[in-house]
Amino acid sequence: PPQIYHEKQRRELCALHALNNVFQDGSAFTRDTLQDICQRLSPNTLVTPHKKSMLGNGNYDVNVIMAALQTKGYEAVWWDKRRDVSIIAFSSVTGLIMNLPSSLSWGPVKLPLKRRDRKS
Repeated sequence: PPQIYHEKQRRELCALHALNNVFQDGSAFTRDTLQDICQRLSPNTLVTPHKKSMLGNGNYDVNVIMAALQTKGYEAVWWDKRRDVSIIAFSSVTGLIMNLPSSLSWGPVKLPLKRRDRKS
């Protein structure tokens, strides 16, 4: 069987890792590529609305993911749990990116809060 490429989550670069995992290529996208896409999406703004980290650490929004896919000739189809998955034509699907809530923790202590922006 072929090897499956998988980048583990590092910092707030979940969009980067998710995209590279979909394309099974660690060099499909870089942090700089996604930064350039942010700049292109909002060229005349000092602070881009397309990432939630002002430090350049990532945490990109779905608009960046969709624009990144378009640079490779792909498109995203928005889906949520209200729609029936049985109608997905999986033979036409290259990959899936899911946004799942994750627990916040401080060392070994889990906090009773949920984060929304974790992509797998």
